[in-house]
Amino acid sequence: MAKRRKQNEEEKEEKTFKVPKFDEETYLKRERRNIKATFLAFLFALLMAFICFGFWALMGSGTDLRWFLVFLVCIANAAFIRYIYQRFNIDISDFTRKNWFLIYGTYFFTWILIFIVLVNPPFYDDEAPMVDLVILPDMQEFENSVNIVAKITDNAGVHKTDISLKINNQTIDNNDFDFIENIFSYEFLGPMNYSTDETYNFELKVNDVNGIQTVKSRSFTYSK
Repeated sequence: MAKRRKQNEEEKEEKTFKVPKFDEETYLKRERRNIKATFLAFLFALLMAFICFGFWALMGSGTDLRWFLVFLVCIANAAFIRYIYQRFNIDISDFTRKNWFLIYGTYFFTWILIFIVLVNPPFYDDEAPMVDLVILPDMQEFENSVNIVAKITDNAGVHKTDISLKINNQTIDNNDFDFIENIFSYEFLGPMNYSTDETYNFELKVNDVNGIQTVKSRSFTYSK
């Protein structure tokens, strides 16, 4: 029995391992197919990014659901990738989950990258400057000053020459107020003593580099 077992082991050792034949032609054909499919997904994502950008611009900044709607368009149109492959005669019969994950991942991340670039400066800007305004104080005694201070921020940028201030319909010269590191400040020197209270209405207008405007209107009072 031991002799037979030994003989079987020797026969197994004599058998050589045969390496499976590598089908180079099939491998190259499959890899070219995969590259072509990925490239088409990239091009389709590029097209969808421009289409969604058009929807974004048409809806305007007043629509709160813009991000949700364009994202929905992106997701819904991902189904057309299969039809594109059929149109270009790409065999997807042996596509695995890994293949589809790569295709849809390429489509989605290309779309979101290009779309975010398109909807932000310098390509596009529809966001008005943000102006946080305070009056220090909003009621003052005669012969004292009132400070108008505002923090002004914008994604495209604001220059001092794009800011205008009117007090009781009189335009204040740009040299009379400061705009340093997004902080606007103006000191209004109050009137001398009057018999009645004095109310001053002012209007602060801020334009960004693309001409989009924000207007803030407030008032302050001098009183005995």
